[in-house]
Amino acid sequence: MTMRCVCRGVGAADVRARRQAILSLLRLKSVVLNGCHVTDDPLKKLIMRHKESLRRLEVFGCQFLTPSCLKRIYEMCPGLKHLNIGQVPKVTVHSLKVMASQLKCLISLNLTGLQAVTDATVDTLLQNCVKLQSLTLGSCPGVTDLTLQNISKYTPCI
Repeated sequence: MTMRCVCRGVGAADVRARRQAILSLLRLKSVVLNGCHVTDDPLKKLIMRHKESLRRLEVFGCQFLTPSCLKRIYEMCPGLKHLNIGQVPKVTVHSLKVMASQLKCLISLNLTGLQAVTDATVDTLLQNCVKLQSLTLGSCPGVTDLTLQNISKYTPCI
């Protein structure tokens, strides 16, 4: 069975504009799910569909996301520029290291309240993500004065 759509009274410019609008929906650039009860599989499917176009991902406070899901996202979306994984309780040191090695285009990063964030992980991050302009580390108990020194050393634009 095939479906056919017939539009009468619609000019070529209208058809092109609608086609562009539909195509732009197929290429999401930003996904904001802060505080949502999302789980790994649906998020991975969404990311898989939009991995080439996705530039912003915000999952602040998403309690059910696992380190393996985050790792997969980092590997699939090397073009991410803005990432917010603050208050995601299952983030590990390893997942942060994978993030630092994969997401070299990051401009802004929010790591608020992550227990896994330490001076050493921030140091690795700063050395790998040299385009960072905004870094949020609020309520990260493993961050000390050493991190402030490293921010000055590696990212003069912050």
